[in-house]
Amino acid sequence: MVYLGPSRGCETCKRRRKKCDEARPSCIRCITSSRTCGGYSDSASLIFRPQESQGRRPPPLLSARKCTLPIRIRCPKTGIVPEDSHPKGFTEEEIDKWIVQAFLYDYCIPSTNHTLSRGYLDGLESMIRRAGYDSSLAIACRAVANANHGRKLGRPRLIARAEAAYQSLLGTLAIAIECPEFTETPEALMIVMLLGLYEMIAAGEFHAGNHDTHARGVAAILKIENSPLDLFGHIPAPSNGSAQRAGVWNTSRAAQLLLLDLVLALSDALNDGQDHSRERSEAERLVEGIVASIPYHLTDDLRSFIEGGVERKLNPGRAVGGLLLMHPLFVASRVGTVGVEMRGYLQECLVWIAENMGIGQAARFAKATDIDKQYFADGCMIVWTGMLV
Repeated sequence: MVYLGPSRGCETCKRRRKKCDEARPSCIRCITSSRTCGGYSDSASLIFRPQESQGRRPPPLLSARKCTLPIRIRCPKTGIVPEDSHPKGFTEEEIDKWIVQAFLYDYCIPSTNHTLSRGYLDGLESMIRRAGYDSSLAIACRAVANANHGRKLGRPRLIARAEAAYQSLLGTLAIAIECPEFTETPEALMIVMLLGLYEMIAAGEFHAGNHDTHARGVAAILKIENSPLDLFGHIPAPSNGSAQRAGVWNTSRAAQLLLLDLVLALSDALNDGQDHSRERSEAERLVEGIVASIPYHLTDDLRSFIEGGVERKLNPGRAVGGLLLMHPLFVASRVGTVGVEMRGYLQECLVWIAENMGIGQAARFAKATDIDKQYFADGCMIVWTGMLV
């Protein structure tokens, strides 16, 4: 028998050792047999590459695994909507472990050099390995991953599982924090941060979410004021190229935009008659920097985006990119120094993040008009805490 390379069938058919018809987004064989299609691995993951060809890319997390479940939409060929049920042939323990692996893939940025940068949630995998896949920390990861994938894949069952995990953790955490030793552990900080992240994912245009409660919890554990600015004494400045570094740069750009907007607003109010063309040019440069970083945050397939011509279809990348980008986008979309057309584009990007990356709070940032400063600051507190691990 001639070896024709690794199978390109869906995960369910490969496990069942059945020939897959490779229909997208869901395999028709799985749909007609009332099975949950496991989706398809990226073509890039099926190619063997020498280690040295990877260049300076960060080393992959050992247990990180991209979720291959397809979006739950009506199959074009059969008109059938795939079932949103527990995958047949897989144990609950297997599925729980895969969900944690999907979280690690979507939210963790491994550091290539710990003396230069900690990455983002870089130490979380080792913490989970020590605590176990049935620990509160792993349950918090599953709550975030299930909520995230449930939103962007149209799978209510995952959202329900996420809500159940979240509610159980709230009760467990209320008991655990009564123990002073627990609040001193890195696990406690991560659980509270992840619960806040869950609330940001579960939020929406008409639902603010309750991440502010968990932001105060983070501040209490770190013994700092309830302001993301107080985290700067704990976060080392990143010096290597990564999404984390781009996120920090965009945070700096957004802060400068706010200051420039304040300067120009005061000048207009005082009618001082001064020429502020330099400040306006600087604001344009800052916005251009944020806009230029958008594809790098939102897709893992930058070549397809660049070569996509006028259409420029953007295939969603890891959720951490949208998470790190949405606060700078929100700031840039609300300052007066940014033109109406550009503000509209930035708001469209926020809507895209909500719909395609499963972070509901981005939709609220895009459309709601009643967002106060503390709500925004609490979200920054939750996101930036991920740089401490």
